[in-house]
Amino acid sequence: MRLFIFIKWLIYKVEHPFDRLAVLFSLCWILPCAISGIWIGPVLALQLISFGFVSLFFGIFLRVAYSHIKKLYCEFDDEQPPEDVAIIRKLKGIPTPSRSESFEWDGHP
Repeated sequence: MRLFIFIKWLIYKVEHPFDRLAVLFSLCWILPCAISGIWIGPVLALQLISFGFVSLFFGIFLRVAYSHIKKLYCEFDDEQPPEDVAIIRKLKGIPTPSRSESFEWDGHP
């Protein structure tokens, strides 16, 4: 139980999300797999550790892909706002980004 309290304390102590993930991954996955290597054998323990790394990198890849797509959508939404948002921006005096002449959306410039 004290180990879990230490892990919780350490996670709150580390501020950067990637470092927090690395600490949590190493304490809750790599260390137990290395210790269990005594009983299950070093080959199976190495396979478990490599599976953890693959899972970790796949999660990081999904997060980066999501962030990139979200950024692209936010840029699109800012440059090509829906008509109601453009009208509200105009009424509030917020400049609405002008649509480029070469790009047509549904036949409207």
